[in-house]
Amino acid sequence: MIQFVSVSIDEENCGWRPFKNAKNAFEAVKEQSLFPIFNFSLINNSSKTLLLTSVRGKVKNLPIGLSGPNMPLPNILRPIITYKIKLPFDGEIEETILQDELEIPSTRAFKFKIELYAESMEAFKPPLCKYAVFFEFGFNNKFYTEVPMILLNNSKYYEELRYNVLT
Repeated sequence: MIQFVSVSIDEENCGWRPFKNAKNAFEAVKEQSLFPIFNFSLINNSSKTLLLTSVRGKVKNLPIGLSGPNMPLPNILRPIITYKIKLPFDGEIEETILQDELEIPSTRAFKFKIELYAESMEAFKPPLCKYAVFFEFGFNNKFYTEVPMILLNNSKYYEELRYNVLT
């Protein structure tokens, strides 16, 4: 029914940029705003008009290797955008019921933004904060559509670090 087309990063309004040669992977490179803002494009392939009624998000903390000292960053005010979704705790699913639902006519493509935020920008600070983010979009309060995993501050997905012992 709902077809995922693409996800990109809003480079004008946040400090994230895509990794080269890695699909759906982004890294924080500027201190403009460390809260990532995603642009999602989908197509309603059903014969009926649908409402985007909710967004579910899940995060998997990715391991980090040895890194330098943790330098605190200043807090920056976020710009107002369409949907602000709070970063879930590792492994938990956080569902946000949308106050402003999006009406999607039959056979029409649509695009919207999601700003993923936390209590502090420290939650997104490289190189210590690496995530695999999984979104599901709810329609008509009946069904969900999953979109491909998004990687933040990492270009590859892994759940454990590899250790090489030199002897």
